[in-house]
Amino acid sequence: MRQVDSTQNRRKQLSRRQYAQILAGAGIAGLAGCFGDDGEGNGDDDGNGGNGGNGDDDGNGGSGQTDPQRETLRVHVDNVPEQAQLNPWAATPRTEGELYFTEISAPSFLLEGETLMSGHTWDASWTDEYDEISIPTMYTGFDIEPPYDVYDYYHEDLTYWDGTPIDPQAKLYEDQIYFFNDGHQFNDEATFNNEVVDDTTYHWWQDKGEVEGQTPSPRTEEVLRQDAAPTQNVPPHPDFTQPYVEEYEDADTQDEADRVTEELASESINYYDLAENEWGSGLYQLDPDQMSEDTMIATKRDDHPNEHAVVEEVQFQMASADRRPLLAQQGEVDLSWGVVQESDGDINREQLPDHMQELDRYLQDGGDHLLFNWDANPHLENLWVRRAFIAAINWNAVGNNGWGPERSTPNDHHICMLDNIAEAAFDDEFLDSLYQYPIESDYDLAVEWLENAGYSGSRDSGWESPEGEELTLSLDMNSGQTDWIGATETMDANLSSLGVSTEIVSLDWDSWQQRYNHDNVVYESGIFWTPGATPWEYYEANGQWWTAPLVGGDPESEWSGDVDYEDYSEADNHGRPFEQEIPNDVGSIDAPNEAGRQPSLSDSELISLPELTEALRNPELGLDYQESLEKLARYANFYVPYFTFHTYTWGTWGNVRDFSFPERGHPAHQTWKEFSSEEYHTLSGIVQHKYDDEYPEP
Repeated sequence: MRQVDSTQNRRKQLSRRQYAQILAGAGIAGLAGCFGDDGEGNGDDDGNGGNGGNGDDDGNGGSGQTDPQRETLRVHVDNVPEQAQLNPWAATPRTEGELYFTEISAPSFLLEGETLMSGHTWDASWTDEYDEISIPTMYTGFDIEPPYDVYDYYHEDLTYWDGTPIDPQAKLYEDQIYFFNDGHQFNDEATFNNEVVDDTTYHWWQDKGEVEGQTPSPRTEEVLRQDAAPTQNVPPHPDFTQPYVEEYEDADTQDEADRVTEELASESINYYDLAENEWGSGLYQLDPDQMSEDTMIATKRDDHPNEHAVVEEVQFQMASADRRPLLAQQGEVDLSWGVVQESDGDINREQLPDHMQELDRYLQDGGDHLLFNWDANPHLENLWVRRAFIAAINWNAVGNNGWGPERSTPNDHHICMLDNIAEAAFDDEFLDSLYQYPIESDYDLAVEWLENAGYSGSRDSGWESPEGEELTLSLDMNSGQTDWIGATETMDANLSSLGVSTEIVSLDWDSWQQRYNHDNVVYESGIFWTPGATPWEYYEANGQWWTAPLVGGDPESEWSGDVDYEDYSEADNHGRPFEQEIPNDVGSIDAPNEAGRQPSLSDSELISLPELTEALRNPELGLDYQESLEKLARYANFYVPYFTFHTYTWGTWGNVRDFSFPERGHPAHQTWKEFSSEEYHTLSGIVQHKYDDEYPEP
């Protein structure tokens, strides 16, 4: 099994340059005291104690203390045991906290953009007993047979709390229910594409066109590899799923199957049910006799193959999300998620006890675009105008005034994709060859680019297009997204300083959302979230309003959210042409003056965006995956159809007085069970005891 080198962090851990950028943008000199002299948060100690951590090498931190500081690890869960709804097919699930009670499947390793299998290892320098630890997970590996088939391999020694194996048969029951619940049981065009091969092997495949009316869905090796061994995929206990599978199989009509679906949706599983039936899994088992409205206790299992975990008990502080900051301030949470800001936000340095400290901070798989609707505002058709807007905006200030200086980092790579996704998808040589747009406001460049666009005027007098139209821009602002308010106001101020006549359109959630529907795209510009964690989610042809990928839907297709890569119209539902020329000189931004919607370039190549985006998923096109990906990145860099301006930072914080954690920058911090790392830290046994009360200054 591939081992992970904790030194190979690249830029997923914030670099010194980015920390300096954050400090400078915030103007908070005091924040520097939170990090060590080396700029990576290590200072003169190892992160586990003051002035060198655990002191003498006697196994107890040099203090002579034989008992750990704390026996019980406390975490927060926003749920109520009796009101939880853990049935995944329920009409209104309430599953907060459930990740602590399911086995680790194949955790997501953000550094490399991939999942880790059972037996992945970490350097264990924060522990007294181990040089290296190995983490057992549900998946031991997988094989793919492109373009359709995946074989997942299960750990033979992992069980539910009652000893029932977590095996392919349990997974089959779950997938059968999803198949029936989605109404496919009596659909002649649907096939059930899953089977148990043996006790540890599960085989599933994409649609192969095996029945009349079914369209084959071949997938590239890259997509199959990403879909194999999903990050969070432990099936519900078969005692729950098997009876429903049998009821579905006994149904003779769709109406009878629908009645089973209704029965399934109405069944409740709360935390008491989970504990009493022993339906959970993972390192810790809930004790039904130690549960109340505001607390649950889980104890470490003796039958679990994890050999290095030492924390015997986890206490779950069951409280609403708005009470988490209070619990943190009172020192009643030992491990939790998020960045510890200096003074802003719910979790900040000014309010936390000194021994509650940020363990790590890094870039996550989330961020935002500034969208441009070329149809709604004709000025945006002009390549130089879009570039001028980007050059005029201070992207550091946008992040600082929206999300805060400690929660946002401007992207270095301007290819309509987050930096960490880009760095996993492309090599450094390719990324370094692309054009980098200004991060700070560069009004001189913005003016030059507006003049290239054929506009006349000045920053003081405003600008007119070659057709005599005033340069204007409306910025949508979803008032329900509080981070977007300060960010949008900053963009508005920067563009106004350029001489653009701007307005902010403040909208409630429902009114805002309707302006982005595939059949009614009427916004001009505005902030929108990024779509996912893979390159093909960014570079996709899809008109669903919530995705905002590189290519929108086709307004002339039967359903305007679709794009047929073999038969498409001229432009997507944002006014962006489906075919464009890109320069052969990678990184060049040379373009004709007054470059319109579809400029003619010298020494260029004509590309089809629907074809290239399809090629990332569909090997039947016969196009090279990496070459297609790079052409799409070059298109995004040259045309800036919209601008992906920043990535969110994320982190983990914990009680460094009573527990020992990996040092700042250790890749284990950037390993997620689903979203964030606290569940992985807990269930992997990474959290270790401390035997002294020393800890570094925050």
